[in-house]
Amino acid sequence: MTTDFEAISDVLKKAFQVEVDGFTFYSMALERATKPAAIKVFERLARDETEHKAYIMAVMKRYEEHGASSFQFD
Repeated sequence: MTTDFEAISDVLKKAFQVEVDGFTFYSMALERATKPAAIKVFERLARDETEHKAYIMAVMKRYEEHGASSFQFD
């Protein structure tokens, strides 16, 4: 039986993987892009995915350290 902690950890891991996959996709599109506007867009999208990965990693770390209380906002 999966605990709530494990279920939430799994969701966070999947969210992280979505960002990894997005980065990979946008990086591959960037390699193929030839027009300056497309290059700029794919650079930005890949950079955004990197920022999202870092944010999710921080959330995962807080969750591992503090459990569900890490999701309480003022």
